[in-house]
Amino acid sequence: MKARDLRRLGIVGLYVTAAGALALAPALMPAGYSWVEHTTSESAAQGVDGAWLARAGFLLFGFGVLATAVTTRKWSIAARVAHATFAICMIAAAAFSSRPADVNAPYVASEDTLHSVVASLMGIAFAVGVVLVAARRARGSWF
Repeated sequence: MKARDLRRLGIVGLYVTAAGALALAPALMPAGYSWVEHTTSESAAQGVDGAWLARAGFLLFGFGVLATAVTTRKWSIAARVAHATFAICMIAAAAFSSRPADVNAPYVASEDTLHSVVASLMGIAFAVGVVLVAARRARGSWF
């Protein structure tokens, strides 16, 4: 197997493992958590038992996107930078947890604020990256 194929297999492995962790994370949540009513960030929230699994999913997904952005040559540099920014923000979202869904539970407000900031930047970076990839495919330009 070629090195390129092994690299691709490793990146796919990161994505699959991240998806599995994020899909299973609600099973570790305390009573009262609803995967319909609560966010994925709340399954990785401060002080929540089992939050490690959702945080691991965030990390693995971030590293998968970062590896994709660094190794692909089909995207423009701007698209790769946008996706790398998304990835770094995803990794930071794992490091800075949101407040728990239980409004009476203690939490660190500054960490919740940092989580919100990186989550917002992550969404913007992803949207910009997707538009840049789509624009290049549609027009063949270097946006």
